[in-house]
Amino acid sequence: MSDEHQASAVLKWWAMIVFGALAALLIAWLGHLAGVSLGAVLSIAAVAAALAWLIVLVAVPWNLYFGARRVVMEMAVSRSRGIDIPPEQVAEAHTIARRMLWFALGGHVVTAAVAGAVTYVSGAAIGYYITAAYLFSATIRPAAAYFAHLRERISTLSQESLHPREDVVELRERVAALVKMAKGLE
Repeated sequence: MSDEHQASAVLKWWAMIVFGALAALLIAWLGHLAGVSLGAVLSIAAVAAALAWLIVLVAVPWNLYFGARRVVMEMAVSRSRGIDIPPEQVAEAHTIARRMLWFALGGHVVTAAVAGAVTYVSGAAIGYYITAAYLFSATIRPAAAYFAHLRERISTLSQESLHPREDVVELRERVAALVKMAKGLE
């Protein structure tokens, strides 16, 4: 994924968060004007904020984790084809993937615990549904990414079986042969 595409994706997520926050404020303000109790308005705002955080939690750390896993997989393919990858880079990719997995899972668990504690203290029963959503989303996102990975892998296998990809080693051999031929012509 290019830096420009990543920046665009991050900008899109922030725009969604800002839009969600503004929508929550508008709903809360309209509820207040309609005479809804302050507790209900605050509950609506809290649920909207919790759902906005859920969007960030499901997207950002998991995208980084799956991106790091993809890099690890590409490094393994490159190494199997004879391309030299420094061991430090392989170790770094593994470390990033492991850390992001713990961060993603920990984010869901810690956020669910905080939501549960706030719900217990406030007595607003809707918080238990939010807590369950945080925990449930920790399983849904990896499952969705796994199926996306399978779809991508099947597509790659299909393309490679029809048109084997040329890698760096093969190109080096061709260039070396051309250089040898050019020296012979001199």
